[in-house]
Amino acid sequence: MDIMNTAAEGDSLAEQTYRRLRSLLEKGEFATDSPLSEQSLARSLGVSRTPVREALARLTVDGLVAVKPNGTRVVADLWPNVAHGFAIRIRLEPWAAALSSQRMTADDFEDLKAMQEKMEKLLDASGMVGEISELNQLFHWRIITFCGSPPLIETLDRLRPYSVVPRIVEQYDDEVRRVAILEHRNIIDALWRRDSTETEHLTRLHLERGFETLKAAVARSSAGSSRRS
Repeated sequence: MDIMNTAAEGDSLAEQTYRRLRSLLEKGEFATDSPLSEQSLARSLGVSRTPVREALARLTVDGLVAVKPNGTRVVADLWPNVAHGFAIRIRLEPWAAALSSQRMTADDFEDLKAMQEKMEKLLDASGMVGEISELNQLFHWRIITFCGSPPLIETLDRLRPYSVVPRIVEQYDDEVRRVAILEHRNIIDALWRRDSTETEHLTRLHLERGFETLKAAVARSSAGSSRRS
């Protein structure tokens, strides 16, 4: 997993290490509460321990890494932050989408529709849950970026690490996932018509349904873990 093969050109080694580790944590590559050893991470990423140490310190501030009383750094349980983050998104993201409906260009709509078409094609392919999840996040984020309010964009950007829990999203029922993705069509239509009221309403409804689905998946995951233990 040589970090230099995945880093953005021009980033410092410390920044590259931070971005790579953050990506791995966001994608659920490490189990919740598993220890994060500087030495093993440095070896797997192909860097020294210093940038790993700096990255872990930043990720602790981000809430992706937790510190035990004995000083051991472990993978944080993201669900509490996901729950709080989703509650905030339900209030702010529909507003951002409504603002974006007045600012998006024809090219912006074409890009959004192309992203949606790709997601719908992936729905019929096996083993593509991760790709669909990433495209779904990007779809929502692209709409937000057109809103024209830097403070609103910055606030929602800080919630992006907690937008989903990959290990839980993989447990979604296929039909539930399909319905959620297809709901995007109505949002795109409202955006295209520049109907800010309808865009806000549909985005909020979509997020509320998504939150309920996520909570149900968390409940199933917790129940499964209890039975196994």
